[in-house]
Amino acid sequence: MSAIKDKMPERIAGSIKARREQLGLTLRALASRSGVSPSMISDVERGAKSPTIATLSALAEAMDIPLSALVESPARLSGRIHVVRASERLEVLHPGSGARRDTYKPTLAASKVEVIRLVVPARTEVGP
Repeated sequence: MSAIKDKMPERIAGSIKARREQLGLTLRALASRSGVSPSMISDVERGAKSPTIATLSALAEAMDIPLSALVESPARLSGRIHVVRASERLEVLHPGSGARRDTYKPTLAASKVEVIRLVVPARTEVGP
């Protein structure tokens, strides 16, 4: 099946944009994490350019998802189970409060659920 017939470029564009927005990242923030220019990310998300495997790999790694999540159809992903090992979890430490946020990845591209664990030290405040 050709890429034109199965709409692969649109699927990849949609997956990248959806995951970026799910993470709350701007184009510049994703560019900073991935090393891919903001203009290239924008072009890929709009379907104006086709990314190389190296570009897709950098974007997937920056968004903490497997490369396959960007190219597989959502229907194929919906029934999959992913085991997330401790070494694969993204841990973010808030410098001001010491709060720790663990994100259990990889989140499936077709899923609207993200599992996190937030640990707040005693007698501290976190958030707005």
